[in-house]
Amino acid sequence: MSTQSAEIKALRGLAEAQRVDEFVDFWPTGATLQGVFACVACGRQVFSAYQLPPCPSCDGRLWEDPESSPFATAPFATHLSAYEGWNADEIDRTANFVRGAFAAMLAGAVIWLFLGVSAYVLFAIAHH
Repeated sequence: MSTQSAEIKALRGLAEAQRVDEFVDFWPTGATLQGVFACVACGRQVFSAYQLPPCPSCDGRLWEDPESSPFATAPFATHLSAYEGWNADEIDRTANFVRGAFAAMLAGAVIWLFLGVSAYVLFAIAHH
C-alpha cells in the first residue's frame, strides 16, 4: 500500500498531464541588449539601450522578458512608443544644440579675427 494520499497522487498526475514546454530567456547584468527587461527578483522594468545595468531597486543581476515575467505590471511595454518618440525628439534637440554651438564658435572666431585685423590696421596707420 502507498503512503501517499489519493489527492496527492491525483494532483501530481494532473500537473504532469498539463505540463507545457516553456522556455524563459534570462540575461545577466552587463549583457549587450536593447529593449525592455524585467528584474527577476523584484519585477522592476528598465529600458536598455546598450548594456543591462544592475536593478536600480534591489540590485538584482538577472533580467527577463517582461512578457514572461510573473509580475503583472508593464509600465514600459505600454509606453515604449512614447519613449521612442521622446528619444527621437531628444536626438533632434541635441543635434540642433551642437549645430548652434558650432556656429557660435565659428562666428566668435570671425569676430575676434576682424577685431584683431582692425586693431592692427589702425595701429599701423597711426605709426606711419
